[in-house]
Parts: sequence; structure tokens; C-alpha cells
Amino acid sequence: MKKKCIFKEWPEVEVADEPDNIKWENLGVSSISRRIRVCITWIIALILVLASLLLIMYIKDWAVELKAKSNSETVICPEKMSPERLQQLAWNDLQNDIEDRAGLLHCYC
Repeated sequence: MKKKCIFKEWPEVEVADEPDNIKWENLGVSSISRRIRVCITWIIALILVLASLLLIMYIKDWAVELKAKSNSETVICPEKMSPERLQQLAWNDLQNDIEDRAGLLHCYC
């Protein structure tokens, strides 16, 4: 509780005014300047949203390519095998070139 005190006193919290109640002309900001700032803010927000969507699409395509390279969905995992033997097979498969891998690593994991 002592950490919440500021200069050994509790701060008095006041409700902030609504933006409609603020007299912007008293702050030295004209209505045109305020509208320009709002437009710039919206433009930046839209650019960020579009950039994030494009990045998501790019990463999704990249993930599909990586999944195709790993051959993880076409591999049938051996069922009756000791974990040590499966670990050794997965490690040996991982040591091969990417084109030569059978994709056994996901069977071990």
C-alpha cells in the first residue's frame, strides 16, 4: 500500500473531460489542424493494417512451402518401435540433405 502513495499522499483522481467538451481553440490548435491530424492518424492506421495483412499472407505462403519441403504429412510413422530406436532414426533422417529426408522428425516429437 505504501508503494501506491505519491509523496506520502494518495493521489486524487479526477475524471477527464470528453474530447467534445475541450475548447480546442484555447489550446492553439485550429479545427483544420485537428482534422488533418485525425486524417493522418487514420491513414497511418490503414497502412499498418494493410501491411500486417500482406505480411500474414507472405508468412502463410512461406509456411506452406516449408511444410511441403519437410514431407511431414506424407510420412507414416512406425508404430511398434522403441523410443530410443525412433530417436536414432529421426536423428539420422535429419542429418540427410533436405531433398533426401523422409520426415521422421515429427514422429519422434
